[in-house]
Amino acid sequence: MNVPQYRPDIDGLRALSVLIIIFYHLQTLTFSGGFVGVDVFFVISGFLITRIIVEDLENDFFSLKQFYIRRIARIIPALLVTISASLLAASILLMPGELVHTAKQSLYALLSVSNIFFLRDSNYWGALSKNFFLLHTWSLGVEEQFYLVYPLLLLTVFRFWGRRGLIISLFMLLILGGAGNFLVLPSDPSMAFYFSPLRFYEFAIGGVGSLVLTRTSQIHLPKGTLSLLSFLGLAMILYSATNFSFYTKFPGINALLPTCGALLVIFSGQSLVSSRLLANPLMVWLGKISYSLYLVHWPLIVLYRYCLGPSLQNLDRVILIFLSLLLATILN
Repeated sequence: MNVPQYRPDIDGLRALSVLIIIFYHLQTLTFSGGFVGVDVFFVISGFLITRIIVEDLENDFFSLKQFYIRRIARIIPALLVTISASLLAASILLMPGELVHTAKQSLYALLSVSNIFFLRDSNYWGALSKNFFLLHTWSLGVEEQFYLVYPLLLLTVFRFWGRRGLIISLFMLLILGGAGNFLVLPSDPSMAFYFSPLRFYEFAIGGVGSLVLTRTSQIHLPKGTLSLLSFLGLAMILYSATNFSFYTKFPGINALLPTCGALLVIFSGQSLVSSRLLANPLMVWLGKISYSLYLVHWPLIVLYRYCLGPSLQNLDRVILIFLSLLLATILN
């Protein structure tokens, strides 16, 4: 397996994504659209996984078995700890009916199909959903289902049609998936939000970006242009995070703002803006623990509200951020 060149700015982008998600879950009004951080994660995943798989395919190193082993090793241990801790807390705090519901959440999360469970069970923005310890694992379900089918798609297309076929296939996935999500959203918002095939186009945005960036890597844009692209991309993400809300029709066409913003940030590489804002030591550290941080922060918030009440004050938010960082560092 080839090891692609490390991009600290991408770790910084991960950090930004998880931070706006956490601020959203902490009921910070400024980040009323912080849920778009998940969409940024999807683009990052599409970019990195495509880059890794295509480089291995072109060098005849790719192994489906090794790919799945690495994904399992990366995802499952921390997820198991989170599920176990959530079940323990639920067994102490919840009534029998709520405990059974949490157990079902845990089983679906372990099987990587949480998104299907919550599609059938609840609205992401519903009042009851705020009490579900493992609500946030819906995005892991989407991502893990993507990991299951995406390597097979790339492997098949590459063997028969090469790199050109990959680019065409990903563009088709992007266009058809995006159109499907747009068409489904008005009549079934939960389906558009939770159903993984209607979310794969966001990964495809990152995948197309990976292939295009590799092809154009010899084109040297002026540093000022790259910084402008970084700034524009970050502005698109932050605008979405601070101006969207549960009233916003989402994903649909609105998801293009944060996802295309993420792609611009990735495409601009380690520009001066990215180096200062994303590739600094603090953001890189947060990016490296972002998966663990995403896993632990939501059960902590739910547990905290069960014990101390549903309303969060600024001191509560500071305490929860500190505890999330501490546990994520231990878990990572």
